[in-house]
Amino acid sequence: MIEEETRQSLLKALEDLQKDLDKKTLKLLELEALRNECEGMKCLIQQIKENLGLEIPTFDFEATGGLVSGEALVEFLIPKPIAEGVSEIFDEFKRPMTINEIVKEFRKRGWKLSENNPQEVIRSTLKRNPKSFRKVDRSTWEKIQWKGKI
Repeated sequence: MIEEETRQSLLKALEDLQKDLDKKTLKLLELEALRNECEGMKCLIQQIKENLGLEIPTFDFEATGGLVSGEALVEFLIPKPIAEGVSEIFDEFKRPMTINEIVKEFRKRGWKLSENNPQEVIRSTLKRNPKSFRKVDRSTWEKIQWKGKI
């Protein structure tokens, strides 16, 4: 058995380590949120530049060996469907989210969403996709993770 003085020293060290870990974890979460915000701003800047005609949308032709199928080009030019955007947001955050949080993320990323009632658009999208999303609390939803599929 460990002597009481040694035990107390270890308990104090454990407590200090846990506090440090908690502080660093909080900083990591803040940095991740900042990174996400920066990515959303970059996307919004790019879209505004494209809409103003300051930049032409680019496509990485080298990655495809210089060849682009018509389907890939169409996918590149068409705005992201709402259900796909919601799914991507859930994949990034990996937690249940409120409808207002999802709307906020759509706005940050510059994705097109109804100006009049965006919450209702997101809510109805979630309701129309019961195999992908489920309600876990009032105005809070999560993505259903299919076990066994990667």
